[in-house]
Amino acid sequence: MAGGSGGRWPLRREDDFADVFSGHTDAPVHSLREAFVARALEGMELREASAALQVPISTVSWRTRRAEAMLCESLGLLQSP
Repeated sequence: MAGGSGGRWPLRREDDFADVFSGHTDAPVHSLREAFVARALEGMELREASAALQVPISTVSWRTRRAEAMLCESLGLLQSP
């Protein structure tokens, strides 16, 4: 299934994530994408993702929430602050 066909979801290709995260310079896109993929797409628990990414649990949690917010904003599901 190609990402971006028939709408923005599901996002499958790296390009889809890059499109969503472009223009946001407050956090590296790669780190947000890694955390989101680990948690939302691969189904890892916080502790597992933390170990896999070699960052604190709080960092995985923040990155995942930030990525989710950016995705929702790009899909028009919420307004940016």
